[in-house]
Amino acid sequence: MLKRGTYLILFGLVLVLGSAIYKQITKPKATAQRIACHQEVVVFEKIYHTDRVEALKEQLKTERIHLLFSIQPSRYTPTQLFNYVDTEALQEKIVKRFGEEEEKSDLVLSVLLYENDLLDPGKKTKDAKKYAGYLVFAFHLQGELIYKIQIDFMDRKGGDIASKIECAYASVTSLH
Repeated sequence: MLKRGTYLILFGLVLVLGSAIYKQITKPKATAQRIACHQEVVVFEKIYHTDRVEALKEQLKTERIHLLFSIQPSRYTPTQLFNYVDTEALQEKIVKRFGEEEEKSDLVLSVLLYENDLLDPGKKTKDAKKYAGYLVFAFHLQGELIYKIQIDFMDRKGGDIASKIECAYASVTSLH
């Protein structure tokens, strides 16, 4: 009788461990690969309110946005990116792609331009130093965060940033 109980306990443990391993293996990857431009660089995306995605896409069609733009230059490494990137021209590109600037729009697009800091003591792996920076696009509809995407860019002079803006647009407009 004692042997039978031991076997039942072992069987239960195997089931629990097997289930945990299966969940870990089948867990979705953090990086996005939904559309072609996601294949080029590392992209992270998250939908916060799936029930509001269609409303977000409809609001994008009105081509009225309020842009909140910010930058984060490197702290430990002397900045290089902002010697080449005209942030005002970049903001104009973003507005042109997503719509016209309208301060009272229901759609607020927050964009962060981050320069990768190669000398940051927290970056210990080679992978953490491969990219030049990233863009984060956060789409807020009526004060609520609906969708966020982060897209790496590789050119230290920002030459590929325009294509990442296009990728962000393609990403948000292809949501289901």
